[in-house]
Amino acid sequence: MTDEPKKSKYVPLTDAEVRKLLVAAMSYDNRKPPGQANVAAWSDSAELAKWTFDEALRALKAHYTEDAAFLMPGHITARIRKERQESRALPPPMQRRAIEAPPAQPERIRSVMSGLAKALGWSKKPEAQVRTAPVQCPYCHALPGKPCTRVIGRGIRRGQFVPIENLHQSRVDLMKEL
Repeated sequence: MTDEPKKSKYVPLTDAEVRKLLVAAMSYDNRKPPGQANVAAWSDSAELAKWTFDEALRALKAHYTEDAAFLMPGHITARIRKERQESRALPPPMQRRAIEAPPAQPERIRSVMSGLAKALGWSKKPEAQVRTAPVQCPYCHALPGKPCTRVIGRGIRRGQFVPIENLHQSRVDLMKEL
């Protein structure tokens, strides 16, 4: 037998619990007594979002302390999700302990990264050798001694010129003529 806490299995709300929620809502917003259609609709929402009765009741009370809007299942679900996220959140940065080790040295970083790259099978790509020519490119108008370029047509870098690996054919042809 282990000392680990048992994870509670989700148990759907019963019709009686849903009715209790609707009666509690009725006391706040003067809605009609819950009918079977109301109970069925709220039960479906509770099952889809996996509400527990205590969570739903807290969410109902929190809703009416801040808002006068007619309560719907979506309001309950949103509040429960928010509560669950907050309970899983990390403590604020001021409460976390700082790492007391000195910062890593560049040599150490390089050795760790190279070991990681080797373990993952990464390889360095050879540096692209950008070609240049002694003439101006008639296509992209790259100056002599500069690489040919292309214009990016889509995305966040749209309109920017970037060098290409090879020369444009028109530039190669122009060099042959000289």
